[in-house]
Amino acid sequence: MSPREFTWQWPATFFDSGLARLVELGYFAGEQAASIQDTFRSAAAAPGVRMVTPGVMEIIAVRE
Repeated sequence: MSPREFTWQWPATFFDSGLARLVELGYFAGEQAASIQDTFRSAAAAPGVRMVTPGVMEIIAVRE
């Protein structure tokens, strides 16, 4: 998917919120997170960039 596609929005939003959570948990310093976000945004602005994400599976189980 490319940044021009609607499907880019969910992983990009998840990236931002996940990174903020990692800072909150102490896995990254604020400066490190800002640098990572800057790198992600720069990559998103590059011509021809594509993002590939893993598939997501939802399982709905019913106990009988």
